[in-house]
Amino acid sequence: MESRNDTTTHSRSDSTTSSVTTSISRSYDDLHAPAFFASLFGLAALRTVCVQPLNVYLVTRRLDMKDVPFTRILSSRALWTTALPAFVAGGALSESLSLFTFEAIRSATSSWLGSQSTPSSSSSSSSSSIPTNESSAAADFCAGFLSDGVRQIFLTPFAVVATQQVMTKISLHNNDGLFRTSQRIWSQNGKLRGLYSGFGTSMAVGPIWTASWWVLYNNFKRSLYASLDPYLKDGPFSDGVIDSAATVVPWWQCRGDNVLIDTSASILASASAVVFFNPFLVVRTRLMATPGSTLRSVLSILRAEAAANRGATHYGGGSRRGAFLRLLFAGTAWSIPQNVLDGIGASLTYEHARRWAEKQTS
Repeated sequence: MESRNDTTTHSRSDSTTSSVTTSISRSYDDLHAPAFFASLFGLAALRTVCVQPLNVYLVTRRLDMKDVPFTRILSSRALWTTALPAFVAGGALSESLSLFTFEAIRSATSSWLGSQSTPSSSSSSSSSSIPTNESSAAADFCAGFLSDGVRQIFLTPFAVVATQQVMTKISLHNNDGLFRTSQRIWSQNGKLRGLYSGFGTSMAVGPIWTASWWVLYNNFKRSLYASLDPYLKDGPFSDGVIDSAATVVPWWQCRGDNVLIDTSASILASASAVVFFNPFLVVRTRLMATPGSTLRSVLSILRAEAAANRGATHYGGGSRRGAFLRLLFAGTAWSIPQNVLDGIGASLTYEHARRWAEKQTS
């Protein structure tokens, strides 16, 4: 690899070049922090608006509101915009802070693990900035775990308000806005306790889910780049330099930053994790829909609903256990595409923000 880089560099001696990185090697130290955070926030807000109808529909499915079809939400402007400020504010703020924290912690942890495992020699110093697969996986897990904790702290109050707005809008035709709904939850459910309903459940499972997703995503990404390397081509951003004389190649064949490969990795990671964690999403949504409730009370309600509906064929026939599992996996068919879309959005937000915020050193 070094010989190819050396020959490429010599062949480009007459062109204007500046140092850049690739999707695999780029780290927090290569980024301009304010530009990185601003890019994350803007892209996260745009992504939240795009998936707003699906967010509203998933809340209704996890609350077992079967009389609200997806077409009704799409055709109703009032339902489409329900809780939009809460979803956008919570999603944009929490995701930008989470991804920013993830990249900073990942870079620091990866550098520390690399320094512990890499022998100090002149032959290895040139590649010390690119961690091994083992240290990268450990750094991804640690950074994903801690960054999701940050995300849950900022996301939970907005998610509680959004869930309440969706539920009251559909069942009670209540049009209270973000501030008035927050006031009602604050006064009726013990101040912060009401706004942080479901926070314990989120913290129990969410960080593990996020950490697992990041490990899967980056492992899939490294594997795809390595296996598809013979079919990729060098472009203006290949081999660690920007070359003004290089031939522009199609975006799906670019070796340095390939959107198609990054998106494929996010699809594989999201599809691998969503089914396993869907019961957690159901329980968390029900906790948020009833501020002040506990995990035990929610599970009791689910068991009671399973007992009441066990005769219905769509609840698992006559089996009470089947009806209970059916409730726990409510909305899974929609959670899979929603989480795949969410994973694609997260990877595109993350990769584009990193690329746009990269420091250009001549």
